[in-house]
Amino acid sequence: MQIRHEATETGGRFVAADVPGAELIYLHPRARTIVIDHTFVPESRRGEGMGETLVTAAVDYARRMGLQVDPRCPFARRKFAGHADWQGLLAK
Repeated sequence: MQIRHEATETGGRFVAADVPGAELIYLHPRARTIVIDHTFVPESRRGEGMGETLVTAAVDYARRMGLQVDPRCPFARRKFAGHADWQGLLAK
């Protein structure tokens, strides 16, 4: 699965290039922090791990850029709860 990153000054999104509509939207409201606002995978493709792949792409981006993450999307919050290695990235 190929994930594409589309960034703007105020946020961006990660999209699954081969699955129309599959995306993770994030906001960049302040320096050094991104807010994962929304994760969506079409119902016909749920259960394939695509949502977790999108969240992982956002986490990898945050690590590379030295950012903290505020996972406000319920799906992203659940994924963070299951990854002890992501806890150091949580925004304070």
